[in-house]
Amino acid sequence: MKTIIAVALLFACASAFSIKGDEGLVKFELNAHEESPIGLVMKGHIDPKDETNNKIETFVKLASAYIPILESVKNENNNLKWTNNWHFNVGIGSISLHWNFEIIVGWKVRVNSNDLNMTSDHLNVAYVPFISGFTNAGLQGDTYPARGYYNATLWFARAYTVIALQIFSSGNVCFEGTGYLWPVQLTSALSSALKGCKAEILDEVFNGIPIVFGCNYTEPFVTPHLDISFTQNFTEPLIGQTCVNL
Repeated sequence: MKTIIAVALLFACASAFSIKGDEGLVKFELNAHEESPIGLVMKGHIDPKDETNNKIETFVKLASAYIPILESVKNENNNLKWTNNWHFNVGIGSISLHWNFEIIVGWKVRVNSNDLNMTSDHLNVAYVPFISGFTNAGLQGDTYPARGYYNATLWFARAYTVIALQIFSSGNVCFEGTGYLWPVQLTSALSSALKGCKAEILDEVFNGIPIVFGCNYTEPFVTPHLDISFTQNFTEPLIGQTCVNL
């Protein structure tokens, strides 16, 4: 637990967003953990004239080094994932361990439907590049009468940027942007279930067949345990409406 909290505190530092128009592109950057020696950095650009040129790059920051890990192009999502499972038989029961780590980067695109149904000199469209990262671990114990499960999830990156564009037929582009960041958060829960068995005894005795019990675990009872936020939600205006000729 101390290790998990220490990692979370490394990520729980101030974040920085930026957006600007340059070289015919709308460029953006999200440094989710600006003051931490380790963290995630998302950079990219939007091409108002050709969305197939849209691009997001994600880096792991280690001190002053930036290590590329994921790239999303043409508005397609991409992810990095590791998963492992372990299973052990112990006496009259068994223990199972599960762990996974995942980072997802991608886009959502929102077009104003009114612009598609009327003649206009511009198109309103919003691009929403996002990053989501978490790690999850679970421990399950099974015996004949009962089952118990403990699960913990650490969300270390959940952020997105809304970049609203007005693309004019004259070649001008107006844009504005807002950044959103969820907290670094640790959650966990404990669940338990009992095994119940039943059989159609009278029918089986009447028909002269062996009595067979069908056994299944009951619906699990879930008890929340931890819910710790190491940072706060915040919304940051990146740039007011800015118009350029791209």
